Amino acid sequence: IKGGILTALVLIIGTVGQIIGGRIGEKYPRQNLLIWVVGLNIPFLVLMGFTADWLLVGIVVILGVVNFSFQPVNNSLISDITPKAQRGMVYGISNGLGFGVGSLAAVGGGYIGEYLSLNLLFPVLGCILIPAVFLCIYVRKNAEFL
Repeated sequence: IKGGILTALVLIIGTVGQIIGGRIGEKYPRQNLLIWVVGLNIPFLVLMGFTADWLLVGIVVILGVVNFSFQPVNNSLISDITPKAQRGMVYGISNGLGFGVGSLAAVGGGYIGEYLSLNLLFPVLGCILIPAVFLCIYVRKNAEFL
């Protein structure tokens, strides 16, 4: 029950993250924001492995806001850097990778939780985001912004 309530809380608070992501995406260069949005997930994921009780709930709430701010920033950035004729395909690839590769997290997370330690699960996920930050930096440096 606690896990379900926490999941519902994250999804509800995620709507705030989406609004914030949309707002800051209108005011600041999205190619720079993407780096921050992805990178800010890392410390909160790591902290989740080392906290409990109300502190954990607070960290999860902040993570929900940060994590869900990714979508409007990412989708707007795709619109900024892709030719109109290819935009639908690029959205499809983005979502396919997000859900396809993201689904592997359940398998990997289950393995980590079952055979190593449940406390390692979120820190490992945070470490997996490090290459994503570098990919965001690559996009910032190499994409032509219209």
